[in-house]
Amino acid sequence: MKSTQFYCLYIRTGSENDFIKEIQSVLDSPDTPCTGKLYSLSKQMRLKNGKQYVSTIFPGYVFWETDSLDGFRLLKKGKGFVRFLPESKSPLVLSDKDVNLILNNV
Repeated sequence: MKSTQFYCLYIRTGSENDFIKEIQSVLDSPDTPCTGKLYSLSKQMRLKNGKQYVSTIFPGYVFWETDSLDGFRLLKKGKGFVRFLPESKSPLVLSDKDVNLILNNV
């Protein structure tokens, strides 16, 4: 079994959740070569008046956990997709430090 790796996608700011809803269903399909889980990190916030809301920690960023890059070009078809980070030609694996930050906020 391959170990999972994390990659970073830059998505049009404000479209993170819509992108995840659209593409996660594709990733979950048994007919697609591309698999994995998408994350957008958010935090429950509270105003001084007591009202609560959810705020995205990294606006415009979606993190992809996968054990295979097969079919990764399917992600580019998602509405709001801009590019893979740090470069747009092919995804690069995130460092262990970045992965720990993600896992601590999921």
